Amino acid sequence: MLSILVVNFNTGRWLRDCLESVFAVLPPRTFEVLVLDNASADGSVAEAQALNLPVRWTLLQANAGFASGNNRLAAQAGGEFLCLLNPDTKLTADSLTPLVEYLRTNPGVAIAGPHHLAADGRWQLTFGERVTLGGEFLYAVDPAAFWARYPSDSPSEPIDVAWLAGSCLVFRASLVGELGGLFDPRFFLNDEDIDFCRRARDRGLRCVYVPVRGLVHFGGASRPFLTDERRHAFRSRRAYFRKYYPWPAQMLFLVAHGLRKTRDALSTLRR
Repeated sequence: MLSILVVNFNTGRWLRDCLESVFAVLPPRTFEVLVLDNASADGSVAEAQALNLPVRWTLLQANAGFASGNNRLAAQAGGEFLCLLNPDTKLTADSLTPLVEYLRTNPGVAIAGPHHLAADGRWQLTFGERVTLGGEFLYAVDPAAFWARYPSDSPSEPIDVAWLAGSCLVFRASLVGELGGLFDPRFFLNDEDIDFCRRARDRGLRCVYVPVRGLVHFGGASRPFLTDERRHAFRSRRAYFRKYYPWPAQMLFLVAHGLRKTRDALSTLRR
């Protein structure tokens, strides 16, 4: 069985549409859905619950974050495989069962992620290379060159990658125990998926992008409510460098971050 874990925070109608699509396209009795809500105040939970779908709900009184929310759901899940699914996604076809089958037939693969279609109908890049100081400095001074390292369209065959986006990931439930937990709670928002994939790869396991189609990711549904989103993103990346890099590299990361802020400020002035 596949356990689908959804962490919600003020996503409005997206949560309802996401859950409705899951039950519409996945084979019956092959999955369970668990939703944790981080104290939403927009009525998204009530609207989704009105569907009367067989969903297991966890309703929090405060925002515990994406990482901690998924950790709680993973501890409650009963499936052999787990799927992390953002509430601002919609399944137009069953892209999850093929990922489960890919993991079954490729035991060396720890984590698989599918093709993402953006709201405008274009392919959405949801994987990346290792996080390095070189990459931080390149992005700070020349974002176009940074993104030029990646394909402009979806690869047609499965490829090994350093990390996969947490908007939709499928992996064996046993992997959580092997890695000593799902997400590191130090990552409140952003980079928890990068860290998760790195921990798997550090154990000799693979992370694979599988271009199976059927998922639309609208993206950013909760972001209007996250007034300190940039601060969380910075804190998460700093936590990543503190976790994996020595002190000099941590200081150089702060330099790269300063260059990035300067670039953004100059761009704003030019506009």
